[in-house]
Amino acid sequence: MAVSATYTVLDRIIGTELGKGRKIAIFPMGRIGTLARYILENKYACKGIYIDNSRCADSFDAVSLEKYKEADSSGVTILLATNLHALNQALLRELHRMEPEAEIINIIDHYDGMEERLGKIRDLCRVRKAEGHQMTRIGARHDGGYVMIDDFKEKDTAYSIGIASEISWDMDMAHRGMQVYCFDHTIQKLPAENKNLHFFKLGLCGRTNLSQGLHTLDTMLALNHHEEKSRMILKIDIEGAEWDFLQRVPCETLSRFSQITMELHHLTDADSHESILSGLEKINRTHQPVWVHANGAGGVFESGDLQMPELLEVTFANRNEYTLIPSDYDCPTELDFPNTGEKDIRLAGWGSMECREGEQC
Repeated sequence: MAVSATYTVLDRIIGTELGKGRKIAIFPMGRIGTLARYILENKYACKGIYIDNSRCADSFDAVSLEKYKEADSSGVTILLATNLHALNQALLRELHRMEPEAEIINIIDHYDGMEERLGKIRDLCRVRKAEGHQMTRIGARHDGGYVMIDDFKEKDTAYSIGIASEISWDMDMAHRGMQVYCFDHTIQKLPAENKNLHFFKLGLCGRTNLSQGLHTLDTMLALNHHEEKSRMILKIDIEGAEWDFLQRVPCETLSRFSQITMELHHLTDADSHESILSGLEKINRTHQPVWVHANGAGGVFESGDLQMPELLEVTFANRNEYTLIPSDYDCPTELDFPNTGEKDIRLAGWGSMECREGEQC
């Protein structure tokens, strides 16, 4: 069985601290905290102190941070067990304000090569400009809207995968005269109606899973007799399932779409790094990023001049349909708005200034 990077890091930290005769406290009890507890109890046969907020603490044998503050923390190592950068830093500040006697070990400090890995992801998302075209915003002003190349006059078909309650992009496309094929296996019907919207209660994946209602993009195209159709538009927001999809979808299928706009998830998760790189390398064979925007709901990892959001919105343009030229790119642009809150996240230096073979710059 493959061992994840996070498992390896947690095992190393826990083994080292137990070897010093220290007690282990784990905070918070999310995905990584639960994995740390599993290692502590099952590999090392030790009980730890499990800290979470008071709401979560009622559901299992954990104490709230307020309760933990009242306890004697001598001889305790607190393992800060989240790699979501914004949450990690907020919780770290809270722990420092407590001034506990316990040593605090931050899991983020123990990932080897984090900045190098994220730099590779940024390089695969660097933006170029579509020569001779302007950009426009499709959908809501805030969350749910995407910036795309303003080139829809000769397009008549769009696919929107991942709807939930946000349908502004779909409605905008429908009002432009597009036939929009909407897919989401988690809802019973669309939150709004339009004669150009066509709903299917199906989800997207890399490999068909009938029991969960998940299908490949090729299956979705076949349902609408679009197996041979090209110059379509695609929007995807499927909460992290995009990486399995991108690894498995044929390049020929991707190439049928003039533009693909999507939200990318888990970009700072070390355990997802290989699948993220594989997926981005796949889509870069057929398409080129022409817009990126950080969704502030997930926070940002920062180190030196590198900023990597947990959630990144990207529009990709078909390399065979557009002339894509080097561009100096910072965001937010004048077409961008924060997904949540009042302040947008700045990403500086995300343009692609390098010339590929055969180009003149």
